[in-house]
Amino acid sequence: MAIYDALIDKPIGVMATGEVASSAMMVLLAGQVRMATPHTRFMVHPVKSSDLDEATLRERDFMHSTIRDILSTRTKLTQIQAAALMAECSVFGVAYAEKAGIIHTSRCT
Repeated sequence: MAIYDALIDKPIGVMATGEVASSAMMVLLAGQVRMATPHTRFMVHPVKSSDLDEATLRERDFMHSTIRDILSTRTKLTQIQAAALMAECSVFGVAYAEKAGIIHTSRCT
């Protein structure tokens, strides 16, 4: 999240290539202009923790809600859609990423 916080106010473009998953999704979403090569694959997942103490569970829940909020603010996804996307852990391509507003274009221009 620190990388996202550092980049969010900067006028940067991000070009996604290969696979954008996990924390790389937050870097992508920080971009003011988000592009991807045609065969890029994407995935977002819930925060995982093997430690089940109360403090860790609170932190995990906080991170879930933060990621959901970023997804719903920076894309066309609602909070419910963003939460479902995280829970599914599915891999998707540029067509869905563009439709959902995760990227702005899949063309290299």
